[in-house]
Amino acid sequence: MSGVGAFWRWLSKPRTRAVLGFLGAGLAVVVGALWQVYLHFTPAAPPPGPATAPSANVDTAGVERLQASQKHALESEANALDKVAQQIDAAGNPPRPAPAAQH
Repeated sequence: MSGVGAFWRWLSKPRTRAVLGFLGAGLAVVVGALWQVYLHFTPAAPPPGPATAPSANVDTAGVERLQASQKHALESEANALDKVAQQIDAAGNPPRPAPAAQH
């Protein structure tokens, strides 16, 4: 165990700890600088595009029907809201202010 004891005696010297701290900080700076150089010169990845399905045996008709039904449902809701707004206006009640946008 004299090797471990010698190591701890060497490490307990203030000068040794100062030199190791200086070298460690210098190594951290060099690694950080190299990482920034790598990030600067590496081309950016293209933004992800729309998801595409494999071309073999893909049936997109179900998706198109779903999109059409969603559009129809939204149009129906908008029409219903318009009718309610017309009824409120006909009753002579002032419209309520729109809620404030929350961030």
